[in-house]
Amino acid sequence: MTMNARRVLLSFSFLISVSLATGQEVIVLDEVESDIKREEIQRYFGYDNTFTNYATLPYDTCIGVNEKGKFVDLGYYMIALIPLMWMLGFLYRRRFLFFAIGIVMILYLAFAMSNSLILDSTYAYHEPDKTEWKNFYNRDNLSWDQWILARTYQASSFISAPMNNLLKKNEVLNARGTYLVLFLMFILALFAVLKKDAFTLEKIIYLTILIYGFYWLILSGGIVWYGFLLIPLALAIIGYKLKQYEKDSSSSHAVMRFLTWSSLIIWALLIFVTRISNINVSRQLPEEHLGKTIVESNLFYYATGLLDADQTLDNSFRNISNALKTINATDEFIFMVGTSFSFDIVDNQRRIFFDNTLANFLTLRKEFVDKRVLADAFKASGFRYIVVDLNTNTLDQTPEKSLTQKFKILLEFLYLNPKLELIATDRVVEYADANGNTRRKEDVFGKIVHRGSYAIYEIL
Repeated sequence: MTMNARRVLLSFSFLISVSLATGQEVIVLDEVESDIKREEIQRYFGYDNTFTNYATLPYDTCIGVNEKGKFVDLGYYMIALIPLMWMLGFLYRRRFLFFAIGIVMILYLAFAMSNSLILDSTYAYHEPDKTEWKNFYNRDNLSWDQWILARTYQASSFISAPMNNLLKKNEVLNARGTYLVLFLMFILALFAVLKKDAFTLEKIIYLTILIYGFYWLILSGGIVWYGFLLIPLALAIIGYKLKQYEKDSSSSHAVMRFLTWSSLIIWALLIFVTRISNINVSRQLPEEHLGKTIVESNLFYYATGLLDADQTLDNSFRNISNALKTINATDEFIFMVGTSFSFDIVDNQRRIFFDNTLANFLTLRKEFVDKRVLADAFKASGFRYIVVDLNTNTLDQTPEKSLTQKFKILLEFLYLNPKLELIATDRVVEYADANGNTRRKEDVFGKIVHRGSYAIYEIL
């Protein structure tokens, strides 16, 4: 038996024993692959075919289909452009353009919604099958707004069915064909802009939007903050066009201007409330506490002197302050998977080794089959602590769930490892004591009562 075959056999048998103890599925180490770019970058763009990813990118960015969180939540800015774009069609005195923009938007919305995902009971996004949609549409306990949303999705699926079937069956619409279309659109648009004789400020803005937007499309991978410049440029063009027609005193134009600016003002107030409201589902707060405060109370109390730094940290992440003091009392290295605690660690640039996608950990785990030996290897390399974001797997949008598999391998390494000691976590689990009574404690493994967000282990 070769060394590689012996290593696979040992790995497989060891994982079976741990899986029986933890109730987790068996994962063979040598069968797990890691593609950092696919896991980290492509999650913003999507994992459909290239044409669908590009076509639905504006909708996905606004609604947060591929990636969710306040750091990518720009939908209200982009949706605010819709009434302005529609108004431009009216102001150009071309009714065909006015109604054409509206029809195109409706058709595009139908196509984008029909390629969206649904959230199931396990808080995992996936493409729904026909049975799931049918069961959802036929529910009798839907509220009126849920019923409208369900019927909207149903109509979108019906309208977009021919296009979706074409995309799935026609191999011509592949990545090369999509990029060819993008290049042709860029060349045609560039020609149209340069065709104008006058080299005005408007022309400069158009060229900037066109060139910057083109490079953002082909190079950004759907990451929204790389395209921030497009938002003020688009508003500048729209404002410039509106300025040209502000002297038009006709009643129709006056009504359109009133409706447009009224909608934008209302929209601005709504997004202001949204941004300052403490509604953050990713924090895994109990449902009864979601959205109860307009601001983050801990930061407010800290700013007013009612809480000190340690109390503020503990209110945000239970039990974390003492663990951070323990880490800062030494000068040894930290192996960190996710979390934002690096800001509170002294000399963090030198001491912390980040492995958010667990690619390096997977390589080490394949090399050291015995998890106790791996812990010794960490210790011999100068590492003293392991800091883990317990929700790392929720970032995984890949169809093959490669990051989720690596995270399960990490949990298997942490589970009942005699070389590791849990020093802090905010996860709460249930267990049965010696008398059979149900108790609760702060631990990573067990029947989870509160998911929590972090765990810190010390390597012994």
